Amino acid sequence: MYLTYVEYQTWGGNLDNSTFSRIEYKAEKIIDSYTFNRLKNDTEYNENVKRCMFELVELIHSNGDKIVTNVSVDGYSESYKEFNPVEYGVIIKDYLFGETNQQGENLLYCGVV
Repeated sequence: MYLTYVEYQTWGGNLDNSTFSRIEYKAEKIIDSYTFNRLKNDTEYNENVKRCMFELVELIHSNGDKIVTNVSVDGYSESYKEFNPVEYGVIIKDYLFGETNQQGENLLYCGVV
C-alpha cells in the first residue's frame, strides 16, 4: 500500500475506508504498470509517491469507471462523463519524473538513455 487511509484523510480525502481501499488498489496497479513494478519491493514510499497516489485516487473516484460518452438505442439515450486514461500518465509523470526506488532505480525509466 503506497498510501495509507490515515495519510489520505490527512491530505483532505473524504472517501470512506472501504471505497478508498478499492480505489487505492486500482491506483497502485496503475502506478505499477507505469513504473514496471519498481516500487513493489520498497518498504517506504517518499512524499511524491504518496501524493501521486492521492491524486490518482481522487481522479479515479471523480471519474468513476465511465468511459462511454453517449449511447442511443431506439430513442433512449444516456450520457456518461467522458474519461481519458491519459490523465493517469500526466499525474504519474508530474509526480514521479526523476524519482527512484530504494534500490536507486529510476521509476519511469523505459530503457532509453
